[in-house]
Amino acid sequence: MKIAIIGATGFVGNRLIEMFHLERSYTLVPIVRNITSLARIARFNLNHKLAEGTDEDALTQALEGCDILIHSAFGNPDTIRAMVKPTYRAAQRAGVKRIVYLSSAAVHGQSPALGTDETTPLPQKQKWEYNQAKADAEKEFQRLRRSGDVELVMLRPSIIYGPRSSWITSLIHQLKTDTAYWIEEGQGILNAIYVDNLVHAIELAMTKPVDKEVFLINDPEPQTWAAFYQPFTNAMGLETSAIHNCQPHKESPKFTDRFERLRTSRFIQATAPYLPQVLKRVLKGIIQALHKPTTPDLWSPPQLPRPTPNIEISILQQCHWKYPNKKAEELLGYQPLYSFEEACAKTIAWLSFCQFPVDENKL
Repeated sequence: MKIAIIGATGFVGNRLIEMFHLERSYTLVPIVRNITSLARIARFNLNHKLAEGTDEDALTQALEGCDILIHSAFGNPDTIRAMVKPTYRAAQRAGVKRIVYLSSAAVHGQSPALGTDETTPLPQKQKWEYNQAKADAEKEFQRLRRSGDVELVMLRPSIIYGPRSSWITSLIHQLKTDTAYWIEEGQGILNAIYVDNLVHAIELAMTKPVDKEVFLINDPEPQTWAAFYQPFTNAMGLETSAIHNCQPHKESPKFTDRFERLRTSRFIQATAPYLPQVLKRVLKGIIQALHKPTTPDLWSPPQLPRPTPNIEISILQQCHWKYPNKKAEELLGYQPLYSFEEACAKTIAWLSFCQFPVDENKL
């Protein structure tokens, strides 16, 4: 079987190549935007192809002779939307049989309602632009499938962790710098999947008779954020008291949050070059004033900086619903390759190999 991978040099794509190349007999075709991004996977000496994810003609050439296309590319919201139509049309022209699209459980929001599953209608207006882009991409893929011949299966993983995961490296950095935090003692539900378990689900989605289906996919064990942090805190020889307990963000963001969101919006970024210089100077002064640090009280003892919770992470950690795997278990035959405990042990072993300050024996 010949498998093309868009997003081959990303976190999931790289692990796909490692597992499929070393443990399977597939012929792999990594599709990358430029030659410089091949550094990590060059050791496998694969027949890579160069193509932008929005270039239909280049993608068509890259996909010639491929049976399956795994789309795991990451990008900004505009790129996520823009890649859908050229990808599906190129797959159609090249004779690809099936696309496995890596969407995200974020299409249900950071804190989904109780009872949410694959049948739950997606919110009409998403709170975060990334969520909206993923939902829009899903709808466009489904629309194209209704009039096209290329089969489509979509997976919705939530947090993906494991070796090289930014979730893990960020946590270790925060623990080292005393900036790690959780919301309300970390008692919120964590929806997560170990990267090797996700690769296993992708492999099942390539061949099972599940055309036009969408699957939530997670590790089966119900975990809290506190349980997720615990193995890594232990491995660093720290107590959970090292993690700052923060109160949740209120739903209404601060004025500075709203201003920052407005400043970075697509409309402002597009119109900024045409604004008068006087207005630009005024806006720059406002931004500097908003970010100006307060003058410390010289008579007070110095205090260590406390972490400021990100509003998106705050909402994510207030989740009270564990996504079900029932549909994936029944239709895909999905069962995880590794338990949560095994996944953490493997991740900590990698951290130790990379000389992060962890002790595998303390897991």
